[in-house]
Amino acid sequence: MNPNTLRIISIVQARVDAFLKDIFDIYKSSEDDPTIKTPANALATKTAICDAVEVVVRRQRNEFSLFSRLDLDVVHSIFGAALDVDLVHDPGWVPLENLNQHRRQLFRMRRVSTSWNKFLLSSPRYWHVIDIKSPSGVISAAIERSGSSPLSLLGTRTPALRTLELMGATIEADDFIEPLGDLSPIRNLAASWWQPPSDAVWLTGLRELTLADLPRLNMETFLVISACTSLETLNVRWGYGGIVDDLSDVPSLITLPHLQVMNLSFKSDELAVNIIRRLFTPHCLRASLEITLPTGPLDQHVMDYCKFMSPREKCYQYPSSATILINNPYLDRLSLTYQTESCRIAFGEFDPEEAPAFHNLVQKFQTSLKEPPLTDAILSAIGESLADELADAPESTTITWPFESLKFLTIYDVDLNVSQITWLVGIRQQYLRENSKSWLEEIVLKNCQLKGMRLAKAAKQLAAIGVTLRGVQCSRM
Repeated sequence: MNPNTLRIISIVQARVDAFLKDIFDIYKSSEDDPTIKTPANALATKTAICDAVEVVVRRQRNEFSLFSRLDLDVVHSIFGAALDVDLVHDPGWVPLENLNQHRRQLFRMRRVSTSWNKFLLSSPRYWHVIDIKSPSGVISAAIERSGSSPLSLLGTRTPALRTLELMGATIEADDFIEPLGDLSPIRNLAASWWQPPSDAVWLTGLRELTLADLPRLNMETFLVISACTSLETLNVRWGYGGIVDDLSDVPSLITLPHLQVMNLSFKSDELAVNIIRRLFTPHCLRASLEITLPTGPLDQHVMDYCKFMSPREKCYQYPSSATILINNPYLDRLSLTYQTESCRIAFGEFDPEEAPAFHNLVQKFQTSLKEPPLTDAILSAIGESLADELADAPESTTITWPFESLKFLTIYDVDLNVSQITWLVGIRQQYLRENSKSWLEEIVLKNCQLKGMRLAKAAKQLAAIGVTLRGVQCSRM
């Protein structure tokens, strides 16, 4: 620090000291009653006088700071960004709690320095958005500080409707009529016996769409789905009683670029194939297709089913395992399911004579998916036909084993001869060992009626060849 500056500082300090002494003398000679001027009061008053002088000095010093020399537009830009002013002034976007957060940040910034506080208090743009639920004093101060700026009043806002479920009349109408007005806030729509018009602008904002039991399936239905460009989840359930119009004019390709989950259920294979051929879902992570009443042989649409089960373009990863489920809901019908971690395809009420066709279809799936281990098979109420057939076959018969990569087998609700199971598994394991194939590791019997060999004895025999046998809620016949 140069000598001139030191000399100036010395002169200023001397004058400030003289100024304070004059102030204190004025205080002592004031007309106040000397009896109330206790030492404590005198000390407090002198401290307050020094604080007041310090405030004046600080204010003068701020006038020479870099902040005070910034262009006014630059300062507003800095404060506007820090306080999210553009968002706060948009009442169509900002909820009330964001305004309260803005006010807390505003008061914190006012406490940074006197110059900041002075600048914010003198700038109407930071005050003209008002919460009408605030105390009257706060509202009055905000109105005064907002100057001549137009006021924006915010009150308690009703939460926007995000999920809507609609059920139309079960009697078919001539035309679909949109019963509601603007549904732009809707993100999840579930419609039964009703569908929105395909030209509704708010369809582009939907994230999840469920269409169930539509009275008609026509080109309008496909146009509705194609209009949902932001869709992430699609559920379509087409049951009995609906009418299918001519679909020849439906666009050959419907792209849903953001779809991640797709669950489709149709009563016929022809209808299901007609739809899955048109859907392009490059980012789909999980897909399920259920055909409740197939009208043709299972191998009629093999390529379409394999394409549906294949990994999507942007999520190309082959499954690490697969599972099959064979159920017998009626005495003369089967339901068949094949699924991986991400995809599932199911056929209901199928002729048991088509079981070999299902086996062939599974083999096609396995081949197209690079042979994922078939880790689990679930057989429910299918009887003992395979075991009986093998038991009656000559020992020289060559056995073609289905699903040779199977590791886990679960059997539900079956009247079962345990002796045949142990015999069947025994020769199967021998076959797999001789051909260097994967071994069956575990069999679980659930809610089965057992006869023949005792379960404990069968478990001991199978354990000797590396197979675990467990029974859950089983009983003896």
